[in-house]
Amino acid sequence: MNTERFEYHTAIVEKIPCNLCGADSFVVLSERLSNGQRVRTCMCKKCGLVYINPRMIRKEYDRYYKVYYHGERLITKGRIAPRYKDPAKQGFENAYRFGRALAFDFCGWIDRGVVLDVGSSYGGLLAGIRDMVEGIRVVGIEPSSADADYANMRGVETHNTLFEDFSGADVDSLSTVFCVQTFNHLLDPRGFLVWSHDHLRKGGHLILAVKNFRQQCRRAGSVSASVQIDHPFMFVPETLQEIVRSVGFEIVYFDVDEHKRSKDLLRQKKRGMSVHHMRLVARKVQEKPLPRYSVGAVSPRFLQIAFWGPYVKLYHFFAYGDLRKRLISGVY
Repeated sequence: MNTERFEYHTAIVEKIPCNLCGADSFVVLSERLSNGQRVRTCMCKKCGLVYINPRMIRKEYDRYYKVYYHGERLITKGRIAPRYKDPAKQGFENAYRFGRALAFDFCGWIDRGVVLDVGSSYGGLLAGIRDMVEGIRVVGIEPSSADADYANMRGVETHNTLFEDFSGADVDSLSTVFCVQTFNHLLDPRGFLVWSHDHLRKGGHLILAVKNFRQQCRRAGSVSASVQIDHPFMFVPETLQEIVRSVGFEIVYFDVDEHKRSKDLLRQKKRGMSVHHMRLVARKVQEKPLPRYSVGAVSPRFLQIAFWGPYVKLYHFFAYGDLRKRLISGVY
């Protein structure tokens, strides 16, 4: 594992429009990360999408993932060494349990054929799904070289590349596309949705598990403490559904952990399911994806209030304060 710090201030950055609606007007939610690095987090005034702007160019993200990703994540979590003696093996096993839990819950939406996972890491999720569902071929896309190498070593076919650089020549007519805890990492999430729509067969399904940024901020007590440089886009339930529908998918299942009881979250965690996330299943119901359109179902002003500093701090104090933390320490 590389032990050098990633020097974000030296990276080449670019200004971008909103990925959902294409607008270029925004309000600034935060100017820094919790470690002091200058990173500007914005919210689109038109549709409410939250994103980093300006953000690193593709080449810089590729370098970050291939060399620095795991080391930087350790530092973000306040560690100097991996929690486990063999982090790749443990990561594979954790994801394997998660894959089996997903396959159990969503078996009605995983069909025979090619199943693709974007951001497949060590390959455990695909291995778990493969062992639960008959008649599927699993394929992963993973930008981290170490993760992709480990996945291939464990027998999970994995392409070591950014999704944006993936040709996809041999994975047409997909039955299912997974993007689990990776959607935030994509440089063009709507472009990924269009690509998925193009490559899924009619009736095929897209399955997402995405961090709820509003819940992240409330748990952390601030916006700046919740922003990650490897999460160029951040979603809440309203904008996640909106961006999926904007392409032409039909949402057939949507589950949010934001207001669940502690015992329900513990139950999810014990069987391998993620917590503090949103899970969505969408079906391809037409041949062509929709063109970008003018969105208006989300109220950006309402979402902006949810990220107002004093409100976030108060919510954190009452919902996730010390007493609350002790009560739900198993899932916090």
